[in-house]
Amino acid sequence: LLFVGAYLSGCEEWLDFAIAEFIKEVPLQFHPDGSSFEGSTSYHCLSAQIVAYASALAISVKGERCFPQEYYE
Repeated sequence: LLFVGAYLSGCEEWLDFAIAEFIKEVPLQFHPDGSSFEGSTSYHCLSAQIVAYASALAISVKGERCFPQEYYE
């Protein structure tokens, strides 16, 4: 939804919803030390790439303030 909301004009509510859900989901995918709950290095790499690309897209469209400070930490 984040990529669709960013790409299509008139989908601001999709983008806002996707960012809000993304903020809630990222802490559930990673431990506080940055490791993945899956225990697979390949899956951990994929998860980290998804977070990096999606975060970069959201920031480029909505600005850095679309994420709370805790998200960056």
